[in-house]
Amino acid sequence: GEYITAPHDLISHVEKITAAGLPVAIHSIGDAAVRASLDAFEAARNNVIPFPNRIEHIELAHADDVLRFKELGVVASMQPNHATNAIGYVPDRVGAHREDRAYVWKSMLDAGVPLVFAADYPTSPLNPLVQIADAVFRESPFGFHGGKPWHPEQALSFAQALHAYTQAGADVTAWKDEVGSITTGKWADFVVLDGKVPAPMDESFRALAVNLTYFAGREVYARAR
Repeated sequence: GEYITAPHDLISHVEKITAAGLPVAIHSIGDAAVRASLDAFEAARNNVIPFPNRIEHIELAHADDVLRFKELGVVASMQPNHATNAIGYVPDRVGAHREDRAYVWKSMLDAGVPLVFAADYPTSPLNPLVQIADAVFRESPFGFHGGKPWHPEQALSFAQALHAYTQAGADVTAWKDEVGSITTGKWADFVVLDGKVPAPMDESFRALAVNLTYFAGREVYARAR
């Protein structure tokens, strides 16, 4: 529960860095740390930067602070697999009255916050299909919470999770018109799965695997058969 960087120091660092024209990413897990990061961005909100500031992880966030992400233009960079592992310990550590602040992906989207997904590898699987499944199902792979979805009101649709893992990340960089989607004029980065994504979404999604990977229109991976 201790700060690695005290809030007043964080404000000073963010002010100096953004004044130099550089965006800042801050690693914040608890709700107090997330609030301190938003406070630092708010203090420096008049500094001009080419790309948005962001907060990494955001494992807990107060509802009031979700709205501040939107107000301040801060990107929420989150990792779905962290949530499905945390099902086993977050309720005990933060209490039942605060656990609904955990991994609030849907609340972020509903508030209009730029939501970017990532793996944080090697702390969680690099495989995007695992991360997308965790965002959609919010179920513990170890059977915690009775194997049932944990706060399913924060689960995303497949389309929302896919966008967070692809175009949303591109949108906060200089390359948004070059990568992030299968679109005419872009780099042709895509994968070919070994089956169709189920519609409506169901657990059979977890059995899908990547057969082929293309980067800039070139085949760079082929699954052994």
